[in-house]
Amino acid sequence: MSNSKKQILIAHQSTIPHYRVAFYEAVERLRPRWWEFTVMYDKEEADNFFYLSSNINNFNFRIKKTKSYTLNILGRRLIFQTFPFTSMKYDLLVVGNAMNNIAYPISFIRKLFGKPIAYWGHGRDVFTLKKSLLKKMTDGFKMVLSNLADGFFAYTEGVKKYLIQGGITPNKIFPLYNTINIEEKRKEYELILPDREALRIKMGVNSKKVLLMVGRLTKERRMEFFLESYKHLLSIDKSYKLFIIGGGNKKIVEEFQNQCGKEFVEFLGVVPDDEIAKYYIVSDLFVYPGSVGLAPLQALCYNLIPIVIDSDTHSPEFEYLNKNNSIILPKNTDAREYANSIKSFLENKEELIKIQNHAWDSIKHLTIENMAKNFISGINFILDKERISSSSYGNK
Repeated sequence: MSNSKKQILIAHQSTIPHYRVAFYEAVERLRPRWWEFTVMYDKEEADNFFYLSSNINNFNFRIKKTKSYTLNILGRRLIFQTFPFTSMKYDLLVVGNAMNNIAYPISFIRKLFGKPIAYWGHGRDVFTLKKSLLKKMTDGFKMVLSNLADGFFAYTEGVKKYLIQGGITPNKIFPLYNTINIEEKRKEYELILPDREALRIKMGVNSKKVLLMVGRLTKERRMEFFLESYKHLLSIDKSYKLFIIGGGNKKIVEEFQNQCGKEFVEFLGVVPDDEIAKYYIVSDLFVYPGSVGLAPLQALCYNLIPIVIDSDTHSPEFEYLNKNNSIILPKNTDAREYANSIKSFLENKEELIKIQNHAWDSIKHLTIENMAKNFISGINFILDKERISSSSYGNK
């Protein structure tokens, strides 16, 4: 390991999603040359998720392989990795603030040796509405560790506000504006948009109202809820077609096909990045009744409007959605009301086009490059160096 450069280990997740590859490559390209970084990576974990990359030969940044040891306690999956014991040689360690990976809190032993550590995350459990005493204690412990950390890479501005309310010094919180490679997706959209009608004919949906659902088939997606919605839609209009893309529990997809008919539901499973764009292009609405993360952001890159339900359990990226780029229904929306809203908006072409016209402009600032620059600024601050001006990014 070089003695002339500061060394950083990033271990905030054990897998590297495709959109994170683009982020790390941007950091590598833009970072100042007085520090270097290495990313933790567990291939076995990556292979469990359809959207995660396991082709490390294509990475243009350094990785450090690790292994995740898992233990299931009362239905909860706990993870441990050994990197806390090898991280002492690094000048800075960046870890996630999820408590299910117990290596993250253990890593704070670095503070006893005067070694800096930074957090990356949501700041709290955002997926549970009614929290148990254990959940509340866990969130409290996260806040204690967040205060001890030398910096916090917050997913969004909303996370920063939450942390400030918890007493964390504002100048050590760095909102990243978590994103995907939206510019790449937009180029795909512009490239194949002229072929939209031809694609719809080729795929046999030119006379259909096409709905698209993309994401892992988990309980957070509220698949059962949408099954009831879709059944109601078909009871009043048989011209709908639903594409479901994603991995996970396929039993719910079988229920869709059994109760709605296979001609109305097509399950694509895992679709490679270079093939998924056409499904966004031919679709009329992006249905997402569950917890919102980055999926609606990708849909907006293709001017495909998401229809979501307001909730206190969305990921921080829900902040990117508003009435100008999405259809956001009230918190108490039931399955039939969700279905009726789909029908109403698809029939109101003028309103839908109005929202589509605002879609890209509302998110075009959420680039991977801007996220990388925010991360670099935070690293520079934590390592107590003068911030490098934007004009010097990428200089050797």
